[in-house]
Amino acid sequence: MRPLSENQYPDLLISGGPLADLFGAIEKRLKELFDPKIYTHSIIPPRATARDWENITKRMPMVTLGWMACKPSSRIGDCFRGDAQFALILLTRQNAGRDAYYGDGKLPGVMGLGAIAAFGLHGFNVRGIGSCRIEIMAASGDQDWIPDGVASVQLQITVPEVSFDSPELMSQLDTLTSLSSTFKDSSSGETS
Repeated sequence: MRPLSENQYPDLLISGGPLADLFGAIEKRLKELFDPKIYTHSIIPPRATARDWENITKRMPMVTLGWMACKPSSRIGDCFRGDAQFALILLTRQNAGRDAYYGDGKLPGVMGLGAIAAFGLHGFNVRGIGSCRIEIMAASGDQDWIPDGVASVQLQITVPEVSFDSPELMSQLDTLTSLSSTFKDSSSGETS
């Protein structure tokens, strides 16, 4: 049984609100960009262990997405707003020489993987929430969780100014009558 009522903790908020909507939209877009018949798609657990990374890196090529953070905006006021950040890691078998960068004619190399992701995600608009920005795109160097023979491209996707005051969410909070109010002092006439 639910300890608090729907109008105190709405399902939209409990399930992640706009962060969950963004995650789902980005995940769907990645499946359009990287065919699931060729690329395995997975999610990065919030606290990925060595065992998780071992499982993720077993299947190639791989597209894996995780939520990183939501950095508060300088415009924060009555309602939290911030830049939502997601990690996208693209993994493929490491080919020899230039093929590692350019691909082998069958699958793209690390530059191609990064280019496809950047082309398809930068400016990708999630209606009612915001547009994706690719902040960082880099080939990973020697990292413990990446097995030998695997190449990786890591991207940071940012959606700026994500807010938790959508009309859908606010309509579920029927006990909350307003996020802010303006008052006029009757003696001084000042508005605050």
